[in-house]
Amino acid sequence: MSRKRKYNIYKIKKENEVSLIKELTEKKLEIIGETEIDGHKLELYFLQKDNEGSIWWVEQYKSIFKELDSADYSRSNLYGVIIIKNDNYIYAVSYGNSYFYLQKYCDYNFGLDLAERLVDSSGVHSKVSKYFNINKSKEIVVYNNNINLEFDEGEATFYVQAKPIDTDKFGKNVKFGYSASFQIDIEVSELINFIKEIELHLIQPPKFKVPRVKVLSDKIDKDLINVLDEELYNDIKNRDLNVRFEFLGLVGTNLITEDNISYKLYVKNSSKREKVDTLNVDIVKDYIIKNNIDSKKFNDIRISFESETNNIYSRNLKEVIDYTIEKNGKYYCIVNGKWSEFNESYIEYLEENLNRISSEIESNSEYNFKVDKIEELKRICKEKTDYNEFVYNKYYMCDYGFECYDRNFIKYGNVDVELGDLYKDNTLYHVKIGENGKLIYAIDQSTLSVKVLKDPNKREEVNGKLFNREIKSIGLLFIFDSKTIIKNNSINLNSIKSIIFKMKIMEWYHCVKENNFAPKLLINFKE
Repeated sequence: MSRKRKYNIYKIKKENEVSLIKELTEKKLEIIGETEIDGHKLELYFLQKDNEGSIWWVEQYKSIFKELDSADYSRSNLYGVIIIKNDNYIYAVSYGNSYFYLQKYCDYNFGLDLAERLVDSSGVHSKVSKYFNINKSKEIVVYNNNINLEFDEGEATFYVQAKPIDTDKFGKNVKFGYSASFQIDIEVSELINFIKEIELHLIQPPKFKVPRVKVLSDKIDKDLINVLDEELYNDIKNRDLNVRFEFLGLVGTNLITEDNISYKLYVKNSSKREKVDTLNVDIVKDYIIKNNIDSKKFNDIRISFESETNNIYSRNLKEVIDYTIEKNGKYYCIVNGKWSEFNESYIEYLEENLNRISSEIESNSEYNFKVDKIEELKRICKEKTDYNEFVYNKYYMCDYGFECYDRNFIKYGNVDVELGDLYKDNTLYHVKIGENGKLIYAIDQSTLSVKVLKDPNKREEVNGKLFNREIKSIGLLFIFDSKTIIKNNSINLNSIKSIIFKMKIMEWYHCVKENNFAPKLLINFKE
């Protein structure tokens, strides 16, 4: 019977080769073997410990590295790296915990670039995605059977486990993340040809697009990263609740979760550690203030984890932070401690979905916000108010058969949720006049309203507030100050520059349909 061998393969950026070798050496990994195969140089770096048993992969490499015959090797804290390089590329095969070092210097796009070319899109076993909306942050999805690879609104994927298009060549199941992990029946001497096969596939056009983020370069984007770090630092000090902490991470193709652990905060190169029960923005803010840590030292904050089995390891604090920010018209996030930007595939996917939603937009010039008419109504109506939306809802739209429920709130948890502003033809609308910032508030209110409407514990209270009206559709009625979103005589949401706004619309649309309502989007203008 043939024997399957595991190869967890990283592609190393050529400009990072010297830094990688330097770090491996500093971490006491010694080069104990060198050889050449078919124009490729192979180097074996190894960290040897006291003998505690045999290591499966040591046997795998004895055929080409004779130095492995004369030593015993430990199961604990074992590190091994095989560097494979020629004039055009550098690859590394990781064993033990060496992936912690390789990940710093690898091509972060390699795994998913390869997935776009190798994966049988109908044979997906699992994926890990980050969601950029208010309902989800990060999620592992494991399927009982192989399914088609599909993506949701607001989703950026950074791990896929799936059947490849050629199972004879690549194995029955491959894991794609920052690296690509194969279980295949090839000898180590055949690994060079396997790398060549990977290189040939990488220059082919992708079979499909994976929406994902692009990791910023520590060298090229250094100034931008410093600006984003400063923003993050200030938001933590200001207790911005958009700064969240999570313990689901990716190292190569290894998923890391933190369960049943204790935490200690400390500053790099310091022996002083402060135990904390949990991690949140208040605790980190207090730690920063108490220890006089300025923004330049923020990246020196680390967190150590101790499990129930007393295994201790540490990570940079940024590696467990979930945070997104819009800067100069672009959208950035932290993924596994690295600042990332939405890549072209993600933007294309976003635009495709918004084009679909835009095709369903309705507009009725009768509902336009006629400034002169509103001013007249404000003068003659009994209620003295300068609140334009209230006058528009209560007095203006009643002429067109709408019922007004403006300022109709229900307490939901600790939040006051406005159920809706207007009702007509079994549709409950939220109304907002203005541009992106104000409109986002209405989107969030409508999304929360859907949750209240579907909560059986709130049914009686909702019926009392809405006079038992039947609701089949959930709508947004937006009044834009200008007509800049009209392109080629059509309203298109892709004309709006704010990515946050676009994602909120997609999230709202998905939430409404998921809860068995029909989404309805009315867009009108001031005149």
